Amino acid sequence: MDRAPGTTVEDAVEPLSFFCWNADGLTRKLKRDDGRPSRAAMALREAIAKRAPDVIALQEVWLKAAGGGKEGAGTRDHTKMSDEGKVYAEDKAVMEKMLGGYPFREYDAHFCLAGAKRYGTCVLVKKALKKPIRVARTLALDGTDASPDDIDTNEGRVLLLEYEKVIVLNTYVPHNGGNPERWEKRAMWDFRVKRFLTHYKGKKDVIWLGDLNCAHRDLDVAPSPEQFIGVGGFTVPERQRFTDILSTSDMVDAYRALHGDRQTFTWRGIGMGSGLAMRLDYFIVPRTFVHRLKSCETSTDRFDDAVARERPISCFFGSDHCALYLTLHKRDASDAEKPSETKAVKKDEADEEREPKRAKANEPIEVITLTP
Repeated sequence: MDRAPGTTVEDAVEPLSFFCWNADGLTRKLKRDDGRPSRAAMALREAIAKRAPDVIALQEVWLKAAGGGKEGAGTRDHTKMSDEGKVYAEDKAVMEKMLGGYPFREYDAHFCLAGAKRYGTCVLVKKALKKPIRVARTLALDGTDASPDDIDTNEGRVLLLEYEKVIVLNTYVPHNGGNPERWEKRAMWDFRVKRFLTHYKGKKDVIWLGDLNCAHRDLDVAPSPEQFIGVGGFTVPERQRFTDILSTSDMVDAYRALHGDRQTFTWRGIGMGSGLAMRLDYFIVPRTFVHRLKSCETSTDRFDDAVARERPISCFFGSDHCALYLTLHKRDASDAEKPSETKAVKKDEADEEREPKRAKANEPIEVITLTP
């Protein structure tokens, strides 16, 4: 079997390096009107070639699922791109061209696509890696949910790759929105992801990554928390549930585990929202997994905030979200056993932080509108 650059035979059992990015519409970032590669496409290709991550996890690819027919009533194949009609055929051609070129041809592509040109997730995995034992597009554990795929699969929000010792869970979490229906939808999502992560607690490591659409702490928004009171992604219920998810599943924010209270942002506002910033994208790992964290960084960490605010092409690739990177140490002999208490980091005050009392749950304000 051919080995992708930077991957050894020993590394090939499970992924050790990750690239995570919300594309905010992938194909429109990749092409110009004249059909030539865009600056964003060239910057993305350069970043992937330089890093050679084992896994490339994308959200909001905005590719329509195949099938469904003209009226959309038929069966859809959420694993494949649609080519029905000129727009979708062009989108598919652009993606196939990208995937067929260097360095992306070194990767196998997996999709979970929505029934419309919205949302959608994609995971590219180095061909050198051992194939996953399971690829799933739902958070359902046993198929007993009344309608487990309404959010996960039909909206293209979940793409799960399971290996012998680890699960890679790429998600585009529903935005909280500004009405009770959206709040209920987000609350249901949070319940189901907590149930999923808790199910695997102590059984198998889960790396949960993607646009999680929650700025967990006060330092995860700028210029000030007061400007985000009631804003989706920063409401009291969302943040409390996020804390509960981490606590119940005994998982931690990888960036905070390595960098403490260093301030960084993954989303930057444009237009009327220019100057606003939120940290919405994460790598979440089990607490007993922290000793394996080699590095975790936001692509803008090397810049000061004034530069990052301008959304440099080498970090954002034309999106309103920048990329994140994670690298892991290989498993050692002790990882084959049940992790000991000395391997696990202690819970700290950051994990248990509660929301500021001044904020009112779901109080609507018109400061910023994130893409749902």
